[in-house]
Amino acid sequence: MKRSLITVFTFVLGLCLFFPYTGKAAANPTYFTAEANKTTVPGIYKSTPNGKASLVLKGAIFKPKTITSPLIKLTDTNFFQTNGKAGNKEDENIISKPIQDVQTSGKDIYYTKFLMSAMYAGSCGGGGGDILEVFKKSASGKVTKVTSDKVSSHTEQSIKVANSSLYYPKVEDQVMGNFSIVRLTLNGKSKKTLIKKVDDFWIQQNKIYVIKDEALYKMNLDGSSLKKQTDMQAKLYDASGCDEGNYMVSKNGVTAANWDKSNEIVYYQFSTGKTSKLSGGDGIIDVNLKTKKYLAFSYDDDENSAISLFDFKGKLIKKVKVFNWDNGFKLISADAIKGELLYSEGSKLKLTKF
Repeated sequence: MKRSLITVFTFVLGLCLFFPYTGKAAANPTYFTAEANKTTVPGIYKSTPNGKASLVLKGAIFKPKTITSPLIKLTDTNFFQTNGKAGNKEDENIISKPIQDVQTSGKDIYYTKFLMSAMYAGSCGGGGGDILEVFKKSASGKVTKVTSDKVSSHTEQSIKVANSSLYYPKVEDQVMGNFSIVRLTLNGKSKKTLIKKVDDFWIQQNKIYVIKDEALYKMNLDGSSLKKQTDMQAKLYDASGCDEGNYMVSKNGVTAANWDKSNEIVYYQFSTGKTSKLSGGDGIIDVNLKTKKYLAFSYDDDENSAISLFDFKGKLIKKVKVFNWDNGFKLISADAIKGELLYSEGSKLKLTKF
């Protein structure tokens, strides 16, 4: 995902920010996914924050297998891998995220499963994502494929349950864009394409947001009242094979680097639909306009990174969390307004308040 605003962190955050998180009441467990490493079995877990996690669905581990042709036709990538021989979590070269996203509806669990990776390899660098399939595990334990459509890990959300429906960005012919947003009722009786040719998608505060033609659009959950958010003062460029993109989606809004104006950072707030100019800041995750503070990624030392709280002048207030990506750290939700950071480390779900 996105460029300039953040470098190494942005792609990771785009895959895992708050979207695998299904929401919770105080006593209800959160469902989340974990990738394989030497100490963690990949799959779907459930836990209350800072509680004991249990494995709900184990992901099968495979070694990658390079293939010369994609399993589905793609026009924006030229290097492909799929599941090869069976592996284990101690192996060095494995597909570490066999299950990537999870949503729940009652006792039913919806999740995405790795099918293949598609990358662009060229002189300008590289980029890409994973092609995923959507499955459902019912309360009885039965697992079924929800749709023959494929989705991409490249979007902010690859699946989202809302309004008794499953929403997803259908892959047409690219892994990094040109998606069709589909609404499928959970009973399977109705399927509707809401909009075509979008480059990013997410649902927040009961509205659908998409990036289309470098602009931000918002519409209702039924696809009505599509409206361009003209107050967003920056063109939004999603990641491509030669570009990391210039925006980041957070809990409360969208932060973007305005490439038309040097060093200008703008922040669009979901609740108001208004955009504010920020005085600076790199790697911004979420913003609190009232207190004039923001959360951002930063480097802690040669081995560790940090999520820290800054004022609008860029002064460090406190380090909220120091972590190492190699230890399975995964940011699930960051809320600068509520002062909450929800994340997982391997199979452990943790909540930090600040």
